[in-house]
Amino acid sequence: MTIINFYPYPLILGLLILAFTIARQRKRGWLYLSASGLFGIYLMGVVNIVAFPILLPQNWPTSLTWRETALSLTQTVNLVPFNYGNMFLDFSAGLISPNIVLREIGGNILLTVPLGLGVNLFYPVCRRHVFWLAMAAGLVLEVTQLLIIVIIGPSLHSVDINDVLLNALGVLIGYGLYPAAIWGLRQRRSRFAQSRVL
Repeated sequence: MTIINFYPYPLILGLLILAFTIARQRKRGWLYLSASGLFGIYLMGVVNIVAFPILLPQNWPTSLTWRETALSLTQTVNLVPFNYGNMFLDFSAGLISPNIVLREIGGNILLTVPLGLGVNLFYPVCRRHVFWLAMAAGLVLEVTQLLIIVIIGPSLHSVDINDVLLNALGVLIGYGLYPAAIWGLRQRRSRFAQSRVL
């Protein structure tokens, strides 16, 4: 089995795409370019978390059978909302660490908070469309993992409707935090301008 990691080739490709994108927007000012760079690095981090590592079987694709794919899907796909298996029972019994529960729930929310912030900054979306954007973001992440399972075979990742909902919540939180972030930035600029006058 070959393990394909995000580093070095996908990372190098991502950095080249990011550099090209920033170079095309160089007239926008250093603040916009800095935000674009940070957002691009964030997106590469999301790709790393969602898609990698990829476990490529030795004789792929000849080793991939429909029966094996179907078995893998039944073991790694959850389409029942709020079904976390035995996670909460195991947690209450002390069989799993609170960190696992926190990572499962909080990690999925935090993963997409910057996306909610970045959407407002780069591609403003009106409020009535933000819910659909949030759901689409969660679906894209999970469908990516589903495609890896279908195309490559068994994966270290799972496909879970709860992750879609938690990712969507993260986008909504980020979208809601955007006005506060802009207000804080304006306050900082105002203080900086006043200090230069004095």
